[in-house]
Amino acid sequence: MIEFLESPRFPDPIAMHSSSSTEFKTDVVVLNNGFEQRNAKWSHPLHRYDVASGIKNEADLSVILHFFNSVRGRFIGFRFKDWLDYSSAPILGKPITATDQLIGVGDGQQREFPLIKTYQAGVLSQVRHIHKPVENTVLVAINGNIDSRFRVNTANGVIVLPENCDPPCSGDLITAGFEFDVPCRFDTDQLSIGLQFQNLGSFSVPLIEIRFN
Repeated sequence: MIEFLESPRFPDPIAMHSSSSTEFKTDVVVLNNGFEQRNAKWSHPLHRYDVASGIKNEADLSVILHFFNSVRGRFIGFRFKDWLDYSSAPILGKPITATDQLIGVGDGQQREFPLIKTYQAGVLSQVRHIHKPVENTVLVAINGNIDSRFRVNTANGVIVLPENCDPPCSGDLITAGFEFDVPCRFDTDQLSIGLQFQNLGSFSVPLIEIRFN
């Protein structure tokens, strides 16, 4: 039974006009003296999307109906392009380069490196694991020099150096540039919309990110 659809991804023209949110979960306890204690329940954010605003006409509606029925509502996951954050480039819209993200340091033995994207503000940083890189977009470099020997598993986001190749030496910097999709599913089993959708006022077609280990 298919539980994740690698191709096709959710239609880009509709995804482009979606709204998105990035969610953390934090417990905040206000003490009797007015001070507070905060406890982070999640170490990584969860991304949510609403694609209703991308449905502009009957053709878009047909696309959504086909996709929703094909993946059986909430059951089957799929790729989704988050147009606000879809590449390794530090600045949105800039071309990717093989040195965008540091993904590992060689030790003379390691051949596999998971793709990651690091978000940084001063001394604080947050690492995002990239599980769904886009095919034919991944560039890998060792110490700044592009290395085409690496193979990319686009289903889990791990790059692998074949056994017949020497692994990166101790201290070598392994970097990568890439585009990526967000693994998502519909966050509803009921799609309520009609041919007069443009005049219905507020409606929602929610998606939610699928977490991977």
